Amino acid sequence: MKRITIFGQDGIVNTHLEEVLTDMGYIVTGIATTGEEALAMAKKLQPDLVFCDEMLSGQVDGLSAALAIIQDLKIPVLFASAGDRYFPKLYLAATGCWHHIQKPFLSSDIQNHLEQVLPIA
Repeated sequence: MKRITIFGQDGIVNTHLEEVLTDMGYIVTGIATTGEEALAMAKKLQPDLVFCDEMLSGQVDGLSAALAIIQDLKIPVLFASAGDRYFPKLYLAATGCWHHIQKPFLSSDIQNHLEQVLPIA
């Protein structure tokens, strides 16, 4: 089973996302709410994918955390943002983060993206 770590500041969304991912057959290895915690967790757990929200508490925002994880740890990131105003697709391509989901999203949206990146073996 593929392992996914969740990074986002909203506890209710994180809990719901954990339930959705578990129901889809993925293992959720951890949840971080700050950018600093997210970077440490990704380095320690080495998940197969990180689901990262643009909104993280602390000094390191979601975008910075996602970029560090992609570039330094070579872990794919499914980045969630409220729209193209903050995270244009051109920037996604330039950073290597090809996987973007726009909020609000449905469970089927998550599943479609994850099947492209991490098919369940």
